[in-house]
Amino acid sequence: MKHYSGGPWFRHLEVDVSGVCNRSCIFCPRYDSKNYPNVKEFFPLDLWEKVSGELGGYGYNHRIAFSGTGEPLFHKQIERLIAVARAEMPSVQLDLITNGDILKAKKMRSLIDAGLSRILISLYDGPFQHEKFDAMAAGVGLTREQVVCRVRYLAKEENFGLELSNRGGIADNKEAGMDKPPEPRRRTCYYPFYFSSVDFRGNVLLCPHDWPKHLIIGNLRQQTFAGIWNSETMKKVRQKMFAVDIDFLPCSTCTVNGQIDGKQYFEQWAQHYAGR
Repeated sequence: MKHYSGGPWFRHLEVDVSGVCNRSCIFCPRYDSKNYPNVKEFFPLDLWEKVSGELGGYGYNHRIAFSGTGEPLFHKQIERLIAVARAEMPSVQLDLITNGDILKAKKMRSLIDAGLSRILISLYDGPFQHEKFDAMAAGVGLTREQVVCRVRYLAKEENFGLELSNRGGIADNKEAGMDKPPEPRRRTCYYPFYFSSVDFRGNVLLCPHDWPKHLIIGNLRQQTFAGIWNSETMKKVRQKMFAVDIDFLPCSTCTVNGQIDGKQYFEQWAQHYAGR
């Protein structure tokens, strides 16, 4: 195992492997195709081999989710991406989040056989989808722990089963049924301490809610993940969070509650910087 002298690794890594989605959900930036169009670009296999090799070399064993603003099943080498991650990181929690529209029973089986821990299906159309996907999974010998259905078909008034936010200032509040835009949260956020988000071009973003991509921390093609995660840019952001100084994009316009998870990582990073 390689020596690592940086701060605590992210507990969650979100990898958006596809620049394409077949839906335009109101709570997603692809709802506005002019500002957020589909692009036929996908996370390169060779770059993923590099990233997985680096993280595996450091013994990374937390969670990676193939998820984001694109539909991961449109990536033609998705099983290969999964297999590479599993080979390099045997103990990692490896998830894939899909809208399920192009998911077939045979595909479910091949994803799990490739090394995926769970398939998380976001149900947007109605309760009838539970029976459909449960039957598909059972038909190929998969359990409800391996294929998880998530309710997302609730009405606007019920927030679609989600906590709605303005996603770094890009969301249309009126379209989402919120006449008065929510005020940005004037408090610290834990996301930069425990969560990392990567797009299909290998850009490492500040957090998964920065849909406009105001702050790109680095690129995995040119840099190492350890270097980006422990960079001076991330240090400056974290120090601002310690001081509750969020007067920079995307944080100054964000309405997300960033304190639901990650407090222990916030504290560990404070100790890490104090020890230097």
